Amino acid sequence: MKEKFISLFISFFSINVFNRLIPLVTIPILTNRLGLEGYGEYILILSYTVLFDTLISFGFKTTAVIDLNFCKSKEDENKLFFKVLFSKLMIAFPSIFILLYVLNSQNIDTFHSIIFCVSILMGVVLNQEWYFHGKGNMHSIVLINVSLRLIYIWLIYEFIKSPSDYTYALIIHSLTLFLQSFVGGIKAVLDFKIEFPKSIIFRDVFHQFKNNTYFFSATLSSYFTTSFNFIILDNFYSPTTLGVYAIADKLVNALRDFSNTFNNSILPILAEKHNLNQEQKSPLFLYYIISIFLIFSIVSLVVYLLSDYIFLFFNSEIRHTNLGSRLIETLVIGLPMSVIIGAISQFYVIKGKSVRLFWIFLAFAFLSVITLSISAYYFNIISFAYTYVILMIILFTFLYIKIKT
Repeated sequence: MKEKFISLFISFFSINVFNRLIPLVTIPILTNRLGLEGYGEYILILSYTVLFDTLISFGFKTTAVIDLNFCKSKEDENKLFFKVLFSKLMIAFPSIFILLYVLNSQNIDTFHSIIFCVSILMGVVLNQEWYFHGKGNMHSIVLINVSLRLIYIWLIYEFIKSPSDYTYALIIHSLTLFLQSFVGGIKAVLDFKIEFPKSIIFRDVFHQFKNNTYFFSATLSSYFTTSFNFIILDNFYSPTTLGVYAIADKLVNALRDFSNTFNNSILPILAEKHNLNQEQKSPLFLYYIISIFLIFSIVSLVVYLLSDYIFLFFNSEIRHTNLGSRLIETLVIGLPMSVIIGAISQFYVIKGKSVRLFWIFLAFAFLSVITLSISAYYFNIISFAYTYVILMIILFTFLYIKIKT
């Protein structure tokens, strides 16, 4: 068990470190070549794709990992693989047309929209990282991710030269993600000798949908407290202000995503322990959340103290430094809470409390959309950021209380 955790930790740490180093290179290039207004529009489009990523993934990134640990035979594993694949395909096809409509409303030409939509959404369908995760073997995924992300950096540097290139930046982003998923999917089939199951019918796929409904609804609701922020901001603030906020938000999200290294590493172990000892209470989870809370509290403090220098690193326009640094200082306060929210959400699923998680996130999604919209309408963007942090603290408190009852 210890060896499995260490192996997964090293793999996820490598992926997250490299993925979080990417913005250190690409954000300065994009903000200076596209301008803050162009970068704000670029981030706005990507925030829509996060919604469709959430829709198509349908919570399988977590639940399928747990289900894989409960499979009793190779045939069960094969069936699970294709149930997840077919489930995502069924959601992807209508999603492509919806996203095309959204992109056309943003004045992106049809040809570029089709390339972007098909590549990024089919990339989500073909992404089989969950299978490597459940098997505790992420080495191939690390190599594929690093290779494709290096290509992404080169393409951004080579082809993005001016604000008019912002559609090309979107296409580069989507195509590299598609190739990453495609190669990873082929690798999964070959490495684990996945074969089409002897029997799989529509009822099996429907059952997989049904089992995932509550956890998916919870992850969808959480979208309205994260990426949906940009859609709200787009209605109340200028594109330049949106671009400044995007830099601060990207930084804090990159730091938060480092917690996925810990969460993803310990998820199969917690699931396995719970499966073996469902009636016994283990202190492992409590020790775990205390540890990552302390780690990310220290990270938050360091970022808070260095906010001026950090913003100037990402953007050279000095006149926006005060706003950018204040947004970083504000948003980073909520970092430890958002890290714990991710960990507790996974634990809800392990304990079979997906329904409760769904209702908590659904209520919170409505509260967030209403509260953040009112804040954006009446107050400046700093107040909006403070409102977001307060909401994260409320959600953390409620989740922690309810998991104990």
